[in-house]
Amino acid sequence: MKKNYSLWAILAFALSVSITCIARAGVEVEAGDYIALPPGSVIFAQYLQNVQRDGVRQTDGSSFDASLNSVGGATRVVHYWNIGSFVINPQIVIPYAKIYDGSLEVVPGGLPLASSSGLGDISIGSTVWLVNRPSKDYGTYFGLTPWLWIPTGNYEEGQLVNVGENRWKADLQLGLEQGLGSGYNFSLYADVQWFGDNKDYKDELGRSGSLSQSESYQLQSFLSYHFNPATIMAIGLAKYWKGKQYIDGVANGFATDYSELRISAFHFLDKTTQMQISITRELDQEGGFERDLQVNFRFAKLLSTY
Repeated sequence: MKKNYSLWAILAFALSVSITCIARAGVEVEAGDYIALPPGSVIFAQYLQNVQRDGVRQTDGSSFDASLNSVGGATRVVHYWNIGSFVINPQIVIPYAKIYDGSLEVVPGGLPLASSSGLGDISIGSTVWLVNRPSKDYGTYFGLTPWLWIPTGNYEEGQLVNVGENRWKADLQLGLEQGLGSGYNFSLYADVQWFGDNKDYKDELGRSGSLSQSESYQLQSFLSYHFNPATIMAIGLAKYWKGKQYIDGVANGFATDYSELRISAFHFLDKTTQMQISITRELDQEGGFERDLQVNFRFAKLLSTY
């Protein structure tokens, strides 16, 4: 008997560990994120991430050797509802991480960075689908998602890197999904993100004051292919820019200015359980730690049927 795998198979969320003063994008998404599930669907997801970093390139083009590793995860719960004629999916993401083995080669022997671990900044959000036209081969979906980050994470003044950021953040994301037929799907996402100030900033380099950041922008696109009803592969490109950081109005060399290539695989273990792995390779960086390799894992479980 053929298994009834639904389009929720390509729901995904690529976790970004929040690291103070190491500017990263706020909302990384995966192929198929904006395919709406039927109202009443509830999803529990668990994420794991490992990132290795091997250098710093600043906004002025200067660079130096560095190291910084992190392991992290998140618990996410999503519930799909109807509000009038619109489908929405209010959700919460609770992250946690450990950041360790940090060093900046700015002095002989290197400048060690304090480690950080614990709860990250909790985020809440919900997509509202303005276009929701399901189809086996040529479905079209378009939605917008406001996100809010609450400064709940562990933050230690005097450290360059922290699990929490000690500031509020907000993001508005637009997402388009278009079925192309023959098992192919195209995804396109655009974001703008705003940042509150961290008024208690201080780091190992002796800098202190109020950390502010200009708004940042990002574009992400993916092409995915269904090999069979249970297995999907996707390849994507992403570009992030702007988001310069300042300490008391003076640029500190960090920003969200980089691009990356991502390859993802999704597979159903049964009709309500899915595993995902994605590998991200940074293509360029102008304003932060250079990632050597990023690997994300995800376990997702459909808790309610429809």
